[in-house]
Order: sequence, then C-alpha cells, then structure tokens
Amino acid sequence: MASVLFAAVPGNPKPLSGNISTTRSKTAASVVQSIRNITDTVIKYYKEPDLLKMNRTPIIDCSLCKLCGECVRSCPQQAILFLPNTGCAKCVKYCISMETECHYSICFINPEICNGCGICVSLCKNNAIVWKIIPVIGQYNT
Repeated sequence: MASVLFAAVPGNPKPLSGNISTTRSKTAASVVQSIRNITDTVIKYYKEPDLLKMNRTPIIDCSLCKLCGECVRSCPQQAILFLPNTGCAKCVKYCISMETECHYSICFINPEICNGCGICVSLCKNNAIVWKIIPVIGQYNT
C-alpha cells in the first residue's frame, strides 16, 4: 500500500492525504495516473475556487437567447426545451433570477433532468447560458 500526501489547500492547514492500494491488476503506470488525476482535480479547484460554489444547473438569460436551438440539439440528457409563449407560467417553479420576464418563446433547462455537464454553456455563441455562482452565506472553520 502506498501513502500519498498532497499540498495543503489554502485556508485548510491539514494536507489532503490518502492511500492507493496496489494489486496485481494495477500497474505502476496506472497508480501514477490515478495520483495525477487526483492532483489535477485538486489543482483545478484551487485555481478556480468558484467551481465549488456553482449551481449544478446553468441558467439561460432570455434577453440574450436567440432561440438557435443549438443547446437543445446538443443536450445529452434532453433537459433543454423550447417553451412556446410561456410568460412566466411554466418555468416559474425553476426560475433562479426572477429578473427577466419572458413573453415570447424561450429555452428552458429543467434542473431535475440536467446533469450539469456544461455542454450547452460551451456551445452557446450568444453567451446566454451561464453558470450561476451561489453566494457564500457562511464558512465552517475547523
């Protein structure tokens, strides 16, 4: 069994640590790759701490959406729908912003189906689909 120690995360004086057990089915290269994958994840969240505070489902800004349908076609979960002439009736349950009233056809991401993969965010040419940062309301210090 190999013991692994990672650099401390800012604000947390204790280093991240763990064990990787080697078996006959695991080669040294696969163990090294496992360590790299874990390290890459830690570095990603260290460099982009807002990823930890993001809502799992992106939101669509109705004022920027051009109804091109690219997001609807690309969604692997089929969580994005065109809602014709809804006003606020059909999507008010899921509305995050309550800032934009949509009187025309809109695209809507159903958070009960969305898996948070982000394909729609990366494909939207109008930047109408964005991640919503959840405000920090408190911290727990050990």
